Amino acid sequence: MQCCLPVKGRWQVMLCFIGSFYFAFDEVGASQTQTDVVLQQSRIVQWKHELKDLEQHGISLSPAEQLLLKKNDEGAIRQLVIRYARFMDTGQINKDQFQPEWMVQDKPSEYRVDDMNPREVFNRLAPQWPAYRLLQQHLLRLQQWSRQSAQLIPEYLILPENGQHPALELLGKWLVDLGLLNSLPVSHFSALHKKVLVRFQQYVGLPVSGQLTAETRRHLLLLTHKRISTLKINMERLRWLPQSLPYPHVQVDIAGYQALIVKNSRQEHRYSVIVGSPGNPTPVFEDTIKSVTVNPSWTVPPMLAKNRLLEKEKEQPGYLAQQGFVVYGSWAPGAQRYDPETIKWSTFDAQTFSFKLVQKPGPYNSLGHYKLNLSNPFHVYLHDTDKPALFRHGIRALSAGCVRVKDISVFIHRLLQLQGIAVNLNNFALSGQTLKLAFRQAVPVFFLYFTAWPDEHGSIRFRDDIYGWDRQLLAVVNRHMTAKLP
Repeated sequence: MQCCLPVKGRWQVMLCFIGSFYFAFDEVGASQTQTDVVLQQSRIVQWKHELKDLEQHGISLSPAEQLLLKKNDEGAIRQLVIRYARFMDTGQINKDQFQPEWMVQDKPSEYRVDDMNPREVFNRLAPQWPAYRLLQQHLLRLQQWSRQSAQLIPEYLILPENGQHPALELLGKWLVDLGLLNSLPVSHFSALHKKVLVRFQQYVGLPVSGQLTAETRRHLLLLTHKRISTLKINMERLRWLPQSLPYPHVQVDIAGYQALIVKNSRQEHRYSVIVGSPGNPTPVFEDTIKSVTVNPSWTVPPMLAKNRLLEKEKEQPGYLAQQGFVVYGSWAPGAQRYDPETIKWSTFDAQTFSFKLVQKPGPYNSLGHYKLNLSNPFHVYLHDTDKPALFRHGIRALSAGCVRVKDISVFIHRLLQLQGIAVNLNNFALSGQTLKLAFRQAVPVFFLYFTAWPDEHGSIRFRDDIYGWDRQLLAVVNRHMTAKLP
């Protein structure tokens, strides 16, 4: 079929078609550009929102970074997101520089911020420990008390016993969140209200009235700020650890004076422990338990031998022999053995002392009947004790660094049971013979330090900072918050 248009007409139609094509192409390109701009703006808005919400993770932007958020510079805000994503993953503070003795390894996560939903970046990289979520929830409650307590609770709340007030229930919740007690009656002012307020007023040095005075409320607010700081630095410590720990494992909660056998996310068994004193702190590290020794001997760490035991022998001549110690001339294999009563200990001091001391199994042995064998440079392990009365102490930072476990035979039996090993430990202990039982599979053990941690019911408990590590960490975190952008 032939075209009936003249040649000139056909060219006009073709040019018109080509023009329409390019016009349509330009429209598509313009539409795509507009879509990209909208997506970019949306991403910036979401990133800003997430950065502002870092407070719920106990992380604060520096003043310079807060000013940057007021701008719409996508590149700069993206760099902020990348920076704080790294902080959320491995911590704001470089633990290897701040606390080199923190020897629990953590491998950074693999991720690309641009591939992640902007609203999921920080939550995805946050620690996945159940304890982290509980600390986070408690932090949000205390931050709310910090902002609203002055509006919610009167400056003075003077009530007789059994008196009532609309703010009484809120006061009780505040006192519970501060860890001053577990629960309070909500309907009336009770003797328990008065008791906790008296105890708090005595603690902070206020006139004792057992009532909520203006000064008492002010000090409760100061304690709220202190608790917030404690929660923040313990959430930071969790970021120094792996996202989660393998099951089953043993966790030594140093500041909580307890050891936990954690079977899974829902099952754990807790045991009271004695940990290192402030002068001989139990270190933070990870290891594995490979075996247990029944009726062990004790090879005394060199520093402990030359400092504590040498001085003990000088103060009480005959102490080493009475306590069942064997003395070797040095730490070399095959070193000569000596009777401790044949050595003139008064001629030695910490610099000249080079002996190796080994305490024989028996009733005086400091390790008791059981020792869980670890391999670490600190000479730290879990063991029994010859002084069970020490477990009655509330503050149990008493050892030279090792961890003494209450009811350790039950503790060991449970570990063996998890591996399908059935033995009668008591019979072995009573035999007096030294015996080593190997585990079928090594059990991971983590020695950790937290001054705020959930109890078995999920309630946050605040502990004493027995080693003073909170103060050091808080000072470093505060310096970071006030730092300028790099």
